[in-house]
Amino acid sequence: MFKWKQVMITKLLSDLREGEKGTIVSIRGKPMMHRYLCENGLLVGCNIAVTKLETQPLESLVTLKTGERFFTLGAQMAYNIRVAVPLDIIEKDVSNLKKEFVRV
Repeated sequence: MFKWKQVMITKLLSDLREGEKGTIVSIRGKPMMHRYLCENGLLVGCNIAVTKLETQPLESLVTLKTGERFFTLGAQMAYNIRVAVPLDIIEKDVSNLKKEFVRV
């Protein structure tokens, strides 16, 4: 009998695909960026869902949904946000993942 275990893998927000959901784990960057995100309700521990990805010649845009609100962030800002994404895998496969990217 296999045991299923939910594992959280951390990814950059800019690496998420459309439809993926997760929880913000860390935000790095300048104080202005922290203030902007805080004023808009994007804090550590906040659940988010990526609803739309747009690639433009000069910059990519990521549209997020948290609660009932939608936000659009540039790729540079999304690169500074780490998100924990749930991943259901067999317990035996956990050993293949790097320890720095896995939170059980």
